[in-house]
Amino acid sequence: MKRGGKIRMIKKAVFAGMIALVPLGLVSCAPAAPASQEKAAKVEYKLAPAFGSILALDTANRKIEITHAPVAETDWPIMQMPFSVAHHVDMSGFAVGDPVEFVFDYTNDDVPEIVAIRRASAREVIEALIPESEDPFGSEPD
Repeated sequence: MKRGGKIRMIKKAVFAGMIALVPLGLVSCAPAAPASQEKAAKVEYKLAPAFGSILALDTANRKIEITHAPVAETDWPIMQMPFSVAHHVDMSGFAVGDPVEFVFDYTNDDVPEIVAIRRASAREVIEALIPESEDPFGSEPD
């Protein structure tokens, strides 16, 4: 396996771990429900990771507009769209033009909500746009 392939595999594994922990953060931030409601209110979150670039940032209303790479989990193509941002996500470190990797909850298709976000490199965003079979940066030595 090429070095670049190993790095991508490690990044995917780390990010998959982040995705797995997001529901725990969502649950731990919520107030405790009465026992009778706990059984009836089992929410199944639909989470998906994506890469993109911030086009607009509205911290007062907790909204971010992003042009994102294709999202396999939702079958969404490359597009520009607004996302709401969960209350526990710190938006202060981001600016228009930043390349980002984010996880969003698409349980409600009309209002996808970012539940985790980090600054990414431009290369990571480009790699998300180009299938692994195409290597625009040239092959890396084994």
